[in-house]
Amino acid sequence: GPQGTLRGRSAPTGAITFTTKRADLNELGGTIILSGTTLDAINGQAAIGIPLVKDVLAVRVAGSLNHTEGNGVKSANSRLDPSFKAEGLRGSVRFEPGSNFTANVMYQRYWQKSRSFSQVTGLGNTIAANGPNGPAIRPGDRLGITDGASTGNSKIDYVVGQAEWRFGGQKLTYVGAYRDESL
Repeated sequence: GPQGTLRGRSAPTGAITFTTKRADLNELGGTIILSGTTLDAINGQAAIGIPLVKDVLAVRVAGSLNHTEGNGVKSANSRLDPSFKAEGLRGSVRFEPGSNFTANVMYQRYWQKSRSFSQVTGLGNTIAANGPNGPAIRPGDRLGITDGASTGNSKIDYVVGQAEWRFGGQKLTYVGAYRDESL
C-alpha cells in the first residue's frame, strides 16, 4: 500500500524496499560468484555469515569487485588503456539478546577508479595518407585522440544502524545512517 512514514517520499502506489541480507543467528553460510571475459573483465561477489552466539549475535562480511576495460576506447596518442575498477566491502552485526530487542549495524565502503578516452570519428586528411590531421578514424576503430585520459576516483563510506525495542504492546524503532563521500 501507500508509503510515506519512515520511508522518505510518499509513494501513492506503494514501495518496494531492497535490503542487504542480514547475518543468520543460527547457521554458518556463504556464497561466491565469479565471472570473467576474454576482454580482461572480471566480476566477483563473495559473502560469509557467522553466528558468534547462537540465537543472539552474528556477523556477516561481503565483498564485490568489478574490473573492466571501461568504455573500451583507446587513444591513438597514449599508451594508457581505458579501465574501470569498482570494489566494495560490507560488514554487518546482528544482535538479538532477547525477544523484545533487536539491533543491526552495517558498515560499507565502496571505491571506484576509472580512466577513459572520448571516442572520435573523422575523415582525416584526404590530401595525404597520414597528413597533419592523421588517417581516417571509423566508428568501429574505438579510438580517441587526446594525450591524457579522463579519470575519476571516488570513495563512499556508509554506516547504518537500526534498533527496535518492544514493550507494553508498543514498538520503538530507531534507524540512522552516516555517509561520507570523497570524489
